[in-house]
Amino acid sequence: MTRRVLAWIAGLTIVAAVAHGLAWWLIGAMVVRGIDAGGPAGETLRHAGLARGGWPTRIAVTLERPVLHRPAVGIVPAMTIEAVRARATAPLLAPRDVTAAFACPCRVAFPATPALAPVTVEASRLVLELRLEDGAPPRTWSLTGEALAILRGGETLRIRAARLDGARGDRHEAAQVVALALDDILLGPGAGGPFGREIRSVTGEVAVRGTLPPAPDPEASLRAWREAGGALELRRLAVAWGPLALSAGATLALDDALQPEGTGTIRLADWRPTIEALSRAGLIDRRASALIGLAFAALARPAPGGGPPVVEVPVALADRTLAAARFPIARLPEIRWSRGAHPFGSR
Repeated sequence: MTRRVLAWIAGLTIVAAVAHGLAWWLIGAMVVRGIDAGGPAGETLRHAGLARGGWPTRIAVTLERPVLHRPAVGIVPAMTIEAVRARATAPLLAPRDVTAAFACPCRVAFPATPALAPVTVEASRLVLELRLEDGAPPRTWSLTGEALAILRGGETLRIRAARLDGARGDRHEAAQVVALALDDILLGPGAGGPFGREIRSVTGEVAVRGTLPPAPDPEASLRAWREAGGALELRRLAVAWGPLALSAGATLALDDALQPEGTGTIRLADWRPTIEALSRAGLIDRRASALIGLAFAALARPAPGGGPPVVEVPVALADRTLAAARFPIARLPEIRWSRGAHPFGSR
Protein backbone atom coordinates (compact mmCIF):
# COMPACT_ATOMS: atom_id res chain seq x y z
CA MET A 1 0.00 0.00 0.00
CA THR A 2 2.77 2.37 0.98
CA ARG A 3 4.65 1.63 -2.23
CA ARG A 4 1.53 2.34 -4.28
CA VAL A 5 1.02 5.71 -2.56
CA LEU A 6 4.66 6.60 -3.07
CA ALA A 7 4.41 5.60 -6.71
CA TRP A 8 1.35 7.81 -7.17
CA ILE A 9 3.11 10.71 -5.48
CA ALA A 10 6.18 10.21 -7.64
CA GLY A 11 4.05 10.00 -10.77
CA LEU A 12 2.08 13.13 -9.92
CA THR A 13 5.32 14.95 -9.15
CA ILE A 14 6.75 13.98 -12.53
CA VAL A 15 3.55 15.04 -14.31
CA ALA A 16 3.51 18.38 -12.45
CA ALA A 17 7.16 18.96 -13.30
CA VAL A 18 6.53 18.19 -16.98
CA ALA A 19 3.44 20.43 -17.01
CA HIS A 20 5.39 23.21 -15.32
CA GLY A 21 8.24 22.92 -17.80
CA LEU A 22 5.81 22.85 -20.73
CA ALA A 23 4.00 25.96 -19.40
CA TRP A 24 7.31 27.75 -18.91
CA TRP A 25 8.39 26.88 -22.44
CA LEU A 26 5.06 27.82 -24.06
CA ILE A 27 4.74 31.14 -22.24
CA GLY A 28 8.35 31.96 -23.06
CA ALA A 29 7.68 31.14 -26.71
CA MET A 30 4.63 33.45 -26.63
CA VAL A 31 6.80 36.25 -25.24
CA VAL A 32 9.36 35.75 -28.01
CA ARG A 33 6.60 35.78 -30.66
CA GLY A 34 5.22 38.96 -29.10
CA ILE A 35 8.63 40.62 -29.40
CA ASP A 36 8.84 39.64 -33.07
CA ALA A 37 5.24 40.78 -33.74
CA GLY A 38 5.79 44.39 -32.61
CA GLY A 39 3.59 46.80 -30.67
CA PRO A 40 0.01 48.11 -31.05
CA ALA A 41 1.17 51.45 -32.55
CA GLY A 42 3.37 49.83 -35.19
CA GLU A 43 6.50 49.59 -33.06
CA THR A 44 9.22 47.22 -34.23
CA LEU A 45 12.02 45.71 -32.17
CA ARG A 46 15.24 44.26 -33.47
CA HIS A 47 18.21 42.97 -31.53
CA ALA A 48 21.60 41.28 -31.84
CA GLY A 49 20.67 38.19 -29.85
CA LEU A 50 18.01 36.72 -27.56
CA ALA A 51 18.34 34.39 -24.57
CA ARG A 52 15.58 32.85 -22.45
CA GLY A 53 15.80 32.07 -18.75
CA GLY A 54 14.08 32.54 -15.40
CA TRP A 55 13.41 28.86 -14.64
CA PRO A 56 11.59 27.74 -12.59
CA THR A 57 9.32 30.53 -11.29
CA ARG A 58 9.76 33.32 -13.82
CA ILE A 59 9.89 34.02 -17.54
CA ALA A 60 12.99 36.00 -18.53
CA VAL A 61 14.12 37.24 -21.93
CA THR A 62 17.43 39.03 -22.42
CA LEU A 63 18.02 41.05 -25.59
CA GLU A 64 21.47 42.18 -26.68
CA ARG A 65 21.69 45.60 -28.37
CA PRO A 66 17.90 46.07 -28.64
CA VAL A 67 16.66 48.82 -30.98
CA LEU A 68 13.02 49.92 -30.72
CA HIS A 69 11.56 51.97 -33.56
CA ARG A 70 8.26 53.80 -33.03
CA PRO A 71 6.60 55.50 -36.03
CA ALA A 72 5.23 59.03 -35.85
CA VAL A 73 1.78 59.22 -34.22
CA GLY A 74 -0.07 62.52 -34.00
CA ILE A 75 2.28 65.19 -32.63
CA VAL A 76 4.85 62.63 -31.45
CA PRO A 77 7.66 62.27 -34.02
CA ALA A 78 9.16 58.97 -35.08
CA MET A 79 11.85 57.84 -32.66
CA THR A 80 14.45 55.15 -32.22
CA ILE A 81 15.50 53.91 -28.76
CA GLU A 82 18.67 51.85 -28.31
CA ALA A 83 20.21 50.15 -25.26
CA VAL A 84 23.23 47.99 -24.56
CA ARG A 85 21.04 45.25 -23.12
CA ALA A 86 17.45 44.75 -21.93
CA ARG A 87 16.25 42.00 -19.61
CA ALA A 88 12.49 41.54 -19.26
CA THR A 89 11.09 39.27 -16.55
CA ALA A 90 7.58 38.27 -15.46
CA PRO A 91 6.14 35.77 -12.95
CA LEU A 92 5.20 32.49 -14.56
CA LEU A 93 1.68 32.77 -13.10
CA ALA A 94 1.26 36.43 -14.18
CA PRO A 95 3.18 36.78 -17.45
CA ARG A 96 1.55 40.13 -18.29
CA ASP A 97 3.23 41.87 -15.33
CA VAL A 98 6.57 42.71 -16.92
CA THR A 99 9.66 44.30 -15.41
CA ALA A 100 12.33 45.42 -17.89
CA ALA A 101 15.82 46.49 -16.77
CA PHE A 102 18.04 48.35 -19.22
CA ALA A 103 21.84 48.47 -19.35
CA CYS A 104 23.03 51.93 -20.40
CA PRO A 105 24.10 53.96 -22.23
CA CYS A 106 20.73 54.29 -23.94
CA ARG A 107 20.20 56.53 -26.95
CA VAL A 108 17.00 58.20 -28.15
CA ALA A 109 17.07 59.59 -31.70
CA PHE A 110 14.48 61.25 -33.93
CA PRO A 111 15.47 60.15 -37.43
CA ALA A 112 12.81 62.14 -39.29
CA THR A 113 13.19 65.31 -37.21
CA PRO A 114 16.60 66.99 -37.65
CA ALA A 115 15.57 69.84 -35.31
CA LEU A 116 15.52 67.41 -32.38
CA ALA A 117 19.02 66.44 -31.29
CA PRO A 118 19.56 62.85 -30.12
CA VAL A 119 19.68 62.20 -26.38
CA THR A 120 22.06 59.82 -24.58
CA VAL A 121 21.14 58.52 -21.12
CA GLU A 122 23.55 57.01 -18.61
CA ALA A 123 22.12 55.42 -15.45
CA SER A 124 23.17 53.07 -12.70
CA ARG A 125 19.61 51.72 -12.71
CA LEU A 126 16.85 52.13 -15.28
CA VAL A 127 13.74 49.96 -14.86
CA LEU A 128 10.37 49.93 -16.61
CA GLU A 129 7.38 48.15 -15.03
CA LEU A 130 4.14 47.66 -16.93
CA ARG A 131 1.16 45.41 -17.45
CA LEU A 132 0.68 44.22 -21.01
CA GLU A 133 -2.70 44.57 -22.71
CA ASP A 134 -4.02 42.84 -25.83
CA GLY A 135 -3.73 45.20 -28.81
CA ALA A 136 -3.51 48.34 -26.66
CA PRO A 137 -0.93 50.39 -24.77
CA PRO A 138 -0.34 49.38 -21.13
CA ARG A 139 -3.01 50.60 -18.71
CA THR A 140 -0.35 51.41 -16.11
CA TRP A 141 3.42 51.79 -16.28
CA SER A 142 6.27 53.08 -14.18
CA LEU A 143 9.81 54.14 -15.15
CA THR A 144 12.45 54.64 -12.43
CA GLY A 145 16.05 55.71 -12.74
CA GLU A 146 18.99 56.33 -10.43
CA ALA A 147 22.20 58.31 -10.95
CA LEU A 148 21.02 59.60 -14.32
CA ALA A 149 23.16 61.63 -16.71
CA ILE A 150 21.26 62.98 -19.72
CA LEU A 151 23.49 64.27 -22.53
CA ARG A 152 22.09 66.43 -25.32
CA GLY A 153 23.74 69.04 -27.52
CA GLY A 154 26.93 69.18 -25.48
CA GLU A 155 25.11 69.77 -22.17
CA THR A 156 24.73 67.23 -19.37
CA LEU A 157 21.82 67.12 -16.93
CA ARG A 158 22.28 64.96 -13.82
CA ILE A 159 19.47 63.58 -11.66
CA ARG A 160 20.00 61.52 -8.53
CA ALA A 161 16.59 59.83 -8.69
CA ALA A 162 13.70 60.02 -11.13
CA ARG A 163 10.31 58.35 -11.38
CA LEU A 164 7.56 58.54 -14.01
CA ASP A 165 4.18 56.88 -13.44
CA GLY A 166 1.54 56.63 -16.13
CA ALA A 167 -2.07 55.47 -16.14
CA ARG A 168 -4.43 55.16 -19.08
CA GLY A 169 -8.07 56.06 -18.46
CA ASP A 170 -11.22 55.46 -20.48
CA ARG A 171 -13.55 57.75 -22.40
CA HIS A 172 -15.06 59.06 -19.15
CA GLU A 173 -11.66 59.90 -17.65
CA ALA A 174 -8.41 61.52 -18.71
CA ALA A 175 -6.91 59.60 -21.62
CA GLN A 176 -3.54 59.57 -19.90
CA VAL A 177 -2.25 60.70 -16.51
CA VAL A 178 1.50 61.05 -15.93
CA ALA A 179 3.11 61.79 -12.55
CA LEU A 180 6.72 62.97 -12.28
CA ALA A 181 9.15 63.05 -9.36
CA LEU A 182 12.77 64.25 -9.71
CA ASP A 183 15.24 64.61 -6.84
CA ASP A 184 18.60 66.41 -6.71
CA ILE A 185 18.94 67.83 -10.22
CA LEU A 186 22.23 69.35 -11.38
CA LEU A 187 21.97 71.55 -14.46
CA GLY A 188 24.75 71.93 -16.99
CA PRO A 189 27.23 74.84 -16.69
CA GLY A 190 25.43 76.76 -19.42
CA ALA A 191 21.96 76.47 -17.88
CA GLY A 192 22.32 77.68 -14.30
CA GLY A 193 19.53 80.24 -14.33
CA PRO A 194 18.89 82.84 -11.62
CA PHE A 195 18.67 80.30 -8.80
CA GLY A 196 21.84 78.33 -9.45
CA ARG A 197 22.53 74.93 -11.01
CA GLU A 198 21.07 72.76 -8.23
CA ILE A 199 17.33 72.00 -8.10
CA ARG A 200 16.31 70.13 -4.99
CA SER A 201 13.13 68.60 -6.38
CA VAL A 202 10.46 68.79 -9.06
CA THR A 203 7.16 66.94 -8.72
CA GLY A 204 4.00 67.15 -10.76
CA GLU A 205 1.04 65.42 -12.35
CA VAL A 206 -0.43 66.06 -15.79
CA ALA A 207 -3.69 64.71 -17.19
CA VAL A 208 -4.44 64.69 -20.91
CA ARG A 209 -8.16 64.82 -21.67
CA GLY A 210 -9.16 63.44 -25.01
CA THR A 211 -7.16 61.24 -27.36
CA LEU A 212 -4.98 62.56 -30.14
CA PRO A 213 -6.44 60.89 -33.24
CA PRO A 214 -4.26 59.50 -36.04
CA ALA A 215 -3.69 62.15 -38.71
CA PRO A 216 -1.24 62.81 -41.54
CA ASP A 217 0.50 65.60 -39.58
CA PRO A 218 0.62 67.20 -36.11
CA GLU A 219 -1.57 70.18 -37.09
CA ALA A 220 -4.44 67.99 -38.25
CA SER A 221 -4.17 65.76 -35.19
CA LEU A 222 -4.18 68.71 -32.78
CA ARG A 223 -7.08 70.41 -34.54
CA ALA A 224 -9.18 67.26 -34.28
CA TRP A 225 -8.18 66.90 -30.61
CA ARG A 226 -9.17 70.51 -29.91
CA GLU A 227 -12.54 70.19 -31.68
CA ALA A 228 -13.28 67.09 -29.59
CA GLY A 229 -12.72 69.06 -26.37
CA GLY A 230 -9.13 68.05 -25.71
CA ALA A 231 -7.33 69.77 -22.84
CA LEU A 232 -4.20 69.48 -20.72
CA GLU A 233 -4.68 69.65 -16.97
CA LEU A 234 -1.68 70.43 -14.78
CA ARG A 235 -3.08 68.97 -11.59
CA ARG A 236 -0.07 69.84 -9.49
CA LEU A 237 3.45 71.16 -9.84
CA ALA A 238 5.99 71.82 -7.08
CA VAL A 239 9.52 73.16 -7.59
CA ALA A 240 12.19 73.67 -4.93
CA TRP A 241 15.09 75.52 -6.56
CA GLY A 242 17.38 77.75 -4.55
CA PRO A 243 15.15 80.33 -2.82
CA LEU A 244 12.23 79.42 -5.09
CA ALA A 245 9.44 77.39 -3.47
CA LEU A 246 6.71 77.24 -6.08
CA SER A 247 3.55 75.24 -6.55
CA ALA A 248 1.04 75.60 -9.35
CA GLY A 249 -2.00 74.20 -11.11
CA ALA A 250 -3.51 75.07 -14.49
CA THR A 251 -5.75 73.93 -17.31
CA LEU A 252 -4.62 74.49 -20.89
CA ALA A 253 -6.29 74.04 -24.27
CA LEU A 254 -5.74 75.30 -27.83
CA ASP A 255 -7.34 78.37 -29.41
CA ASP A 256 -8.51 78.70 -33.01
CA ALA A 257 -4.92 79.24 -34.15
CA LEU A 258 -3.77 76.14 -32.23
CA GLN A 259 -1.87 78.26 -29.70
CA PRO A 260 -2.01 77.41 -25.97
CA GLU A 261 -4.57 79.19 -23.81
CA GLY A 262 -5.76 78.64 -20.27
CA THR A 263 -5.83 79.74 -16.65
CA GLY A 264 -4.16 78.66 -13.46
CA THR A 265 -2.75 79.65 -10.09
CA ILE A 266 0.87 79.99 -8.92
CA ARG A 267 1.72 79.87 -5.22
CA LEU A 268 4.99 81.27 -3.87
CA ALA A 269 6.28 80.82 -0.34
CA ASP A 270 8.78 83.30 1.10
CA TRP A 271 8.92 85.21 -2.19
CA ARG A 272 11.34 87.98 -1.17
CA PRO A 273 14.58 85.97 -1.75
CA THR A 274 13.17 84.85 -5.09
CA ILE A 275 12.52 88.44 -6.23
CA GLU A 276 15.99 89.47 -5.07
CA ALA A 277 17.61 86.63 -7.04
CA LEU A 278 15.68 87.61 -10.19
CA SER A 279 16.76 91.21 -9.72
CA ARG A 280 20.44 90.27 -9.26
CA ALA A 281 20.26 88.18 -12.43
CA GLY A 282 18.94 91.21 -14.35
CA LEU A 283 15.64 89.53 -15.23
CA ILE A 284 13.69 92.31 -13.49
CA ASP A 285 14.95 95.78 -12.60
CA ARG A 286 15.07 97.04 -9.03
CA ARG A 287 12.12 99.39 -9.42
CA ALA A 288 9.94 96.58 -10.77
CA SER A 289 11.11 94.23 -8.02
CA ALA A 290 10.06 96.81 -5.39
CA LEU A 291 6.61 97.13 -6.96
CA ILE A 292 6.24 93.33 -7.18
CA GLY A 293 7.26 93.03 -3.53
CA LEU A 294 4.59 95.55 -2.49
CA ALA A 295 1.95 93.75 -4.56
CA PHE A 296 2.91 90.35 -3.15
CA ALA A 297 2.86 91.73 0.39
CA ALA A 298 -0.72 92.88 -0.17
CA LEU A 299 -1.74 89.48 -1.57
CA ALA A 300 0.11 87.34 0.99
CA ARG A 301 -1.69 85.02 3.35
CA PRO A 302 -0.40 83.07 6.36
CA ALA A 303 0.87 79.63 5.43
CA PRO A 304 -1.20 76.70 6.74
CA GLY A 305 0.56 75.29 9.76
CA GLY A 306 2.89 78.26 10.07
CA GLY A 307 6.04 79.20 8.18
CA PRO A 308 6.68 82.00 5.66
CA PRO A 309 3.61 83.71 4.17
CA VAL A 310 2.28 82.41 0.86
CA VAL A 311 1.12 84.49 -2.07
CA GLU A 312 -1.31 83.12 -4.67
CA VAL A 313 -1.21 84.72 -8.09
CA PRO A 314 -3.83 83.96 -10.76
CA VAL A 315 -2.28 83.54 -14.20
CA ALA A 316 -3.86 83.45 -17.64
CA LEU A 317 -2.62 82.74 -21.14
CA ALA A 318 -4.59 84.10 -24.09
CA ASP A 319 -3.57 85.28 -27.56
CA ARG A 320 0.03 84.24 -26.73
CA THR A 321 0.12 86.75 -23.86
CA LEU A 322 0.91 85.53 -20.36
CA ALA A 323 -0.64 87.64 -17.60
CA ALA A 324 -0.27 87.46 -13.81
CA ALA A 325 -2.97 89.08 -11.67
CA ARG A 326 -4.31 90.57 -14.94
CA PHE A 327 -0.99 92.31 -15.73
CA PRO A 328 0.72 91.19 -18.97
CA ILE A 329 4.20 89.91 -18.20
CA ALA A 330 5.34 88.10 -21.36
CA ARG A 331 4.56 87.66 -25.04
CA LEU A 332 5.12 84.07 -26.12
CA PRO A 333 6.43 83.07 -29.57
CA GLU A 334 4.03 81.48 -32.02
CA ILE A 335 4.16 77.69 -32.20
CA ARG A 336 4.23 76.48 -35.79
CA TRP A 337 2.72 73.01 -36.01
CA SER A 338 4.07 71.27 -39.07
CA ARG A 339 2.18 69.67 -41.93
CA GLY A 340 3.39 66.33 -43.23
CA ALA A 341 6.50 66.17 -41.01
CA HIS A 342 7.55 66.72 -37.43
CA PRO A 343 10.03 69.61 -37.22
CA PHE A 344 9.10 71.70 -34.19
CA GLY A 345 9.67 75.43 -34.16
CA SER A 346 8.40 78.82 -33.05
CA ARG A 347 8.55 82.38 -34.27
